[in-house]
Amino acid sequence: MAHWTEEFFSGAWNVIQRSPALKRLAVEESAFIETALDLRRGSRVADIPCGDGRILLELAGRGHRLVGLDACRKSVRRARDRVRRAGVNAAVHLGDMRRTGLESGFDAVISWGGSFGYFTEEENEGVLREMTRLAKPGGLVLIESVNRPRVLRSFLSTVEHETGGVTAISRNRWDRATQRLEGRWTFRIGDLVERARTSMRLYTLGQMRSLLDRAGAPLEAAYGGPDGDAYGPTSRRMVVVGRKP
Repeated sequence: MAHWTEEFFSGAWNVIQRSPALKRLAVEESAFIETALDLRRGSRVADIPCGDGRILLELAGRGHRLVGLDACRKSVRRARDRVRRAGVNAAVHLGDMRRTGLESGFDAVISWGGSFGYFTEEENEGVLREMTRLAKPGGLVLIESVNRPRVLRSFLSTVEHETGGVTAISRNRWDRATQRLEGRWTFRIGDLVERARTSMRLYTLGQMRSLLDRAGAPLEAAYGGPDGDAYGPTSRRMVVVGRKP
């Protein structure tokens, strides 16, 4: 059976990511990333996974040198086309975030957009180890995700929203044993209906601290989202930053 990520990001979800609202949000998010990681003009940044380049293009446009990697062929083709048209300093590779094959030496390595937790416990830890390997000594590793305490405190079994002309309905189940959020999705674009599934391991701040320690990038800061506020149980998101010694 194919891993859910092989199908989910090839369809309607990609349409949502290209919506004007998310493009505008990328400006705010990238400004936060630049500040949180103290990026100087020309910093080398790896964006893993990069999707179709929403954050990658914005950071590259700010004068940084970007390398993106994603496992979705459609997303990689679109990101490469956007890089070419924008004329920015960025390269996009097709690959697996568990084994990127990229050379190390980045000032920062980021995982943005709730993209951590796709795989098994061991594989997720491997992803973080790989991100740390890519960072240079003193480099930073940033992971952005949903805030588990907030999600579980106000758990919604069904969520519906409309973005970029796409109506998305997710039916959610929390598996306490595996600590995974299981989702069954229905997307509607006009008369077109698409169905997909997701399975995300959600981590607490304490669990992320332990993962960062084991990966070799001890926690340095935690934020509640791109507004830069300190992280708390009611924060909308959880952004952790670790530093490689």
